[in-house]
Amino acid sequence: MTRLVFLGGFLGAGKTTLLLRAASMLQGRGLQVGFVTNDQGRDLVDTARGASAKLPVAEVAGGCFCCRWSELAGALETLADRGPDVILAEPVGSCTDLAATVLRPLLVQGPANLDLAPLSVLVSTNNASAHRSAKVEWLQDQQVRECHWLLLGKADRLSPADREARRTELAALYPGVSRILPVSGRTGEGVDDWLDLVLGRPVDDVEVLDIDYRTYAEAEAELGWLNAACELRSSQSHNPSQIAETVEGRMADRLAAEGVELAHFKLLVRTSTGARAGSRVSHAESWEWDPDSPLLSDSGAMELVVNLRALGAPDVLRDALVEALSNLQAEYGIRWYMTRCEAFRPLAPKPEIRIA
Repeated sequence: MTRLVFLGGFLGAGKTTLLLRAASMLQGRGLQVGFVTNDQGRDLVDTARGASAKLPVAEVAGGCFCCRWSELAGALETLADRGPDVILAEPVGSCTDLAATVLRPLLVQGPANLDLAPLSVLVSTNNASAHRSAKVEWLQDQQVRECHWLLLGKADRLSPADREARRTELAALYPGVSRILPVSGRTGEGVDDWLDLVLGRPVDDVEVLDIDYRTYAEAEAELGWLNAACELRSSQSHNPSQIAETVEGRMADRLAAEGVELAHFKLLVRTSTGARAGSRVSHAESWEWDPDSPLLSDSGAMELVVNLRALGAPDVLRDALVEALSNLQAEYGIRWYMTRCEAFRPLAPKPEIRIA
């Protein structure tokens, strides 16, 4: 049997970094691992990161797992047929009600060669942003309330005293959680302990929440989504990391000036020699390259993949990208071509199946 592990959590919590660290540590135990990514749009940085880590990857795009349940079940079956010991699955960061719309349906009518770990949810070390609305905060709260194990992410950034204070705060807010574990996808701290839990006894049922789908839809609709891919060409070679940081920085500055709060900003730059990805989760935090992203040689040809989620209008996000690319042309003589672009607000969630 293949163990199936879902890790939920809000945008920017650090799910992908943690799952890729977990995959590496599972491989260190001699286990084979598959990876499933998910998003409301397409052209996912997460999928590219999984492929760069040499994992078998399946992508469920164009909607959350619950709204693409049949596609998810098919992807899991295809991966499981390859015989991995573990499949790690990452739902889109604005998704909740996983127990009723994803886990229970998989237990009832999912692939027979899978067994299911209890649901884990990852939260950031930081408290909720003051710039997020009550409905978005409600969404994050619902995500945590349905989990079995709560992971306190990016724990390496906290002092021992601050870590304990945050854990005490979460335990008071969520007394139904079985266990709260500090973890770090960057250092690997706590990840082995979490893996021991998810590789333990599988579940045969999960507890579900009574979700207000109107509030759920309104919360998601406050988020703007931008997924875009761009080709960059120049007669001179440029440092891909510097170009990517320039685009990201100018976009972030434009959005800050517009009063648009970031939820999660991911960017991948790809050349003929490899790819490098990075992210930031707020204007207050700096840009960070992913720990396993390699440095790239200078090149006159590169591709940028942008995945941006923010509390702002989709056209504002798209305009910020176009402005940043146009500045590249003026400053560096780099020609740019937008090959794909999706800018939208998520539609109201409509699960294929819901077993309450």
